[in-house]
Amino acid sequence: MNKPLQSIRRCLFLISLPMVFITFALPLRAEDIGASAFEIGLLYSFFTAAVFIVRPLTGVGLDWLGRRPFFLLAAAFYFLANAFYVVSDSVNGLFIARILQGFGFAMLAITTDTITADLTEAENRAAAMGGNIASKTRGGMAGGFIGFGLVGAMPVYAWVYSFATFSVVAFLTLILAFFIIPETAPKRKDKGDRAKFTAPQGYFRILAIIFFAAFAGAIIQPYYLIYLRGRFDLELYFLALAFLPMGIASAVLPVWLGRVTERFRRIAAIGAGLVLSAVF
Repeated sequence: MNKPLQSIRRCLFLISLPMVFITFALPLRAEDIGASAFEIGLLYSFFTAAVFIVRPLTGVGLDWLGRRPFFLLAAAFYFLANAFYVVSDSVNGLFIARILQGFGFAMLAITTDTITADLTEAENRAAAMGGNIASKTRGGMAGGFIGFGLVGAMPVYAWVYSFATFSVVAFLTLILAFFIIPETAPKRKDKGDRAKFTAPQGYFRILAIIFFAAFAGAIIQPYYLIYLRGRFDLELYFLALAFLPMGIASAVLPVWLGRVTERFRRIAAIGAGLVLSAVF
């Protein structure tokens, strides 16, 4: 693996520390401070709206301004989001934190994919991007152990102490990224000379599949954990244990699955994933 890609994955691991914990803790935290079901849904809608707005703008910016500034900006948004989670004891504060997190997520995802595409050849690009996913998942699992460990040890302060830790790590990651993340954009003599995008065959059909898959997930995610807690009367860390096998799979399998997709038709891999999701 080349050194720039290793640097990216180190930063991804550290930035992603809160991602598993917040998946479980956010709807329950919102419910505990008095948010209604509608407001909990809005927390996820605000995140999605931020991604929807920022990601296309980031795509344009990556072509015009380069990759490195947006990676650093994404790390800064993650730091600000974590800091707002620490100090927010109202639903309005959670809204601000979710918007900031949405900005960071939108920038980080497309920037890391673009940098990875710059650094890899077509024949090993899928495996490299799978490695990025694995790094983020491993970071999220490590952060989950921190958050859920605090839930078990001191449940009243677990939210604040967890995100205080994540804030410090995100700030240090921002400093680290400033020194180790390179600029990988191809050099052009004329920055105004940009190739016009032409959609390849099947592009809009893929977008439609992504849309409907994301639509289904957006409906389920805000209420799923609240339903499980009410249905089975389990503590947060017991709910998290039920999802541990999925986390392990996401931390181990993406690189291998990326290699598989390089050998077989990718539409078959997409179809298999959708079928499995439907069955589950």
